[in-house]
Amino acid sequence: WNAMGHYGPGSLKALLLKEDLSQSYSYYMESTVAGSVVFFTFQLTQKGAQNADQVLEYLFAYLNLLRTVGVDSKVLDGVRQLRQVSFDYQEKKSSEYEAVSSMGGSLAAYAPEDVLTGGVLIEQPNAALIQQMLDSLVPSNMNVALVSPTFDASLASQHEKYYDFGYNESAICPDLIKRLEKAEASSFGLAAPPELTFVPTKLDLINERASSDGPELLV
Repeated sequence: WNAMGHYGPGSLKALLLKEDLSQSYSYYMESTVAGSVVFFTFQLTQKGAQNADQVLEYLFAYLNLLRTVGVDSKVLDGVRQLRQVSFDYQEKKSSEYEAVSSMGGSLAAYAPEDVLTGGVLIEQPNAALIQQMLDSLVPSNMNVALVSPTFDASLASQHEKYYDFGYNESAICPDLIKRLEKAEASSFGLAAPPELTFVPTKLDLINERASSDGPELLV
């Protein structure tokens, strides 16, 4: 997730903004006993809606790069440390009800001893599991949905009876799948995210006091 949240030079975000294809995007994962699903949602510009295949090509060029580079232990350690700092210095819940509700929702996903830290801390980094997830993020393993305000529902081939809307459904073109599989990050100026430089590592309080002559002027 650190890679998808990287917005600096060489990032997917920077490229999409430069090409005026998407102003922002979000991502999240659902994991159950049945399996895991990763969602990427792009808020497309008008140009992006007309060139959705190009957005997909940039996405998979970036994912192909991350898969090739593999898990960077230094980046992973930085993320782990950042999560720890966020957990240690989190704000108190606004109410006891909110705290109990949050913990109650975690009981179905985590063991009792992990209810407070599950989904937040990275206590035992698992590089092999991360790589396994990256290996699963391939074009042949995806579904794509395009929502457009210009879609004419009267021409739709399918109808959702419960929510009462029309839509079209079709298989992804095999040529597009091949194009996405071969997408190269270097062709678009994409690069792997750098290490997290500004993660605090020393958070002890400073006990030293100024001398009797007052603080020392350094500049």
